[in-house]
Amino acid sequence: MRKKLVALLLALTCLVSVLGGCSTGTETKTPTGTSAETDAPTAGTDAVEGTDGAEGNGEIAVDAFAGTTLTIAMSKNAADLSEDFNDKLIFQLAEEATGIHIDWIPVDPEVQEERVNIMLSSDMPDAFIKLLSEEQVGQEAESFYDLSEEGLLETYAPDVLAAYETVEGGLDMVRWSDGSIRSLVTGLATDYNGEPGPMWVINKTWLDQLGLDVPETAEEFYNVLKAFKENDMNGDGDATDEIPATFCNAYWAGNFMNYADAFGIPGYNQYSYSHYFMVQDGKVVPTVDTDNYRAFLEYFYKLGQEGLFDVEGFSQTTEQAKAKIKEGHAGVFMTYTASSYLNDSTFYQPDDYVPMRPFQGLEGVEPMKSGTKDRLAVDRTGFVVSADCENVEALLHWWNYIHSSTELKMIAYNGEQGGNWDITDDGTFVKNPENKLLPEGMTGTQYDYTYAIVNWPPFITKDELLVKLVPDDPNDQTLRVNNVTHVYDMMQDEYLPVRFTDPEKISERSFIEVDLFAYIENFTALSVANGVTDASWEQHLAQLEAYGYYDWIDWYQGFVDGEY
Repeated sequence: MRKKLVALLLALTCLVSVLGGCSTGTETKTPTGTSAETDAPTAGTDAVEGTDGAEGNGEIAVDAFAGTTLTIAMSKNAADLSEDFNDKLIFQLAEEATGIHIDWIPVDPEVQEERVNIMLSSDMPDAFIKLLSEEQVGQEAESFYDLSEEGLLETYAPDVLAAYETVEGGLDMVRWSDGSIRSLVTGLATDYNGEPGPMWVINKTWLDQLGLDVPETAEEFYNVLKAFKENDMNGDGDATDEIPATFCNAYWAGNFMNYADAFGIPGYNQYSYSHYFMVQDGKVVPTVDTDNYRAFLEYFYKLGQEGLFDVEGFSQTTEQAKAKIKEGHAGVFMTYTASSYLNDSTFYQPDDYVPMRPFQGLEGVEPMKSGTKDRLAVDRTGFVVSADCENVEALLHWWNYIHSSTELKMIAYNGEQGGNWDITDDGTFVKNPENKLLPEGMTGTQYDYTYAIVNWPPFITKDELLVKLVPDDPNDQTLRVNNVTHVYDMMQDEYLPVRFTDPEKISERSFIEVDLFAYIENFTALSVANGVTDASWEQHLAQLEAYGYYDWIDWYQGFVDGEY
């Protein structure tokens, strides 16, 4: 792991806040491949200048806090096989450059709640990483350092600050209503062109056998499912065991509400409740009281009655759903990646399936795709400084070092260069298309968590995101990347703003949601199983009122309007 450490240190000890290169006037390539001239100090100089995005910063020597020891509690993923977080290359580089040593307190996710509560009520570490929720930070605000102190971030974390300025709202995404900043983010500015949510996939092998195209309308979808049902598509000699379309509410990326995309009712994430409203021209509008929603339920009731749709998806477990798909019975389903279900299937493999755009469920209604364009994929309480920290400046300086170049961020996020990532001759940062060479007995997930910090990377801006190279041969990643570009034009353009909400306001909303969500989920399932009548629909509208649906809509309108 340290085989490139010496070479990297020679390059990294002469960092300016955004890596330029050693000596003077060196020309480097930005992540987009364009040239950038920098005047970096030679290796061994004391000063590290601030970024262009943080003009007026004083010069802070990279080793200004050498000899400092800090304690940080961090969540340790079960797949992380490292014996000491300081074995990770990024932390070795940070200590070599800054002279700041971290005493890590690893926290097992299985006992995280208990361990965190103990720390919050006794001696706290200097910082928490990937351990605290927004609710905890809001409720225990005085336990955490207020980083809005004038000049603090500008002086000791200029590169962090500059990264925030690349996203809409900047520091407002971590600012509370009283103006305080109690945390900094970890994660990605966006998920590689967007996050399209659960993917619709259809068995292309079955379509080809029947000479059919991927359906684009409600009628075509019905006809395709009917053909799947009436033929022995999996060739097992039983023409009755095909399940034309299925889903699984127990699987986070497989729930039924994603089929509502076809009727112009998308969600902004994978959860059912995100389909219960939309933001249009700044207004929060209800969706589950509309004619479109009723038509959606009636259409899938018809499919279920004809054996074309697997109504058991409302109650089946993830393992039950996976078994149906792995055993070659399903034609259409929802998933995050096809391999989630098919990697060990003896019938079909991920490349037998193709992403499917939501069909047009109603004439005159444009289908839409659940998800979020350029989703801000960050944990806004990923890095939290304790109010008991006696050297906040050193802690911020250490955190800033990890953010001081794209190369360092990539080492933090993906491990050593040349493994999961590399830089092309034109300066583009890319994900390697080849399979990484894993240590004997180690899985890919274990590699990622052991040698990198993929569960809480430093804040990586949109322009710094790795370009994912797609191999010629179809595989799971190809399918996922293709799905992003395949449905990007169908995704919404308006979403909820990214900002903190005071805990008492969240509690007010949560009080409504407990019974409301249970009611809507139950009504949806019963309607698909038993049908919708005029009487049941009128009763539904009355129940929405009784369960506070419109109060819930009003709460979100206040949130969009910035009232709290």
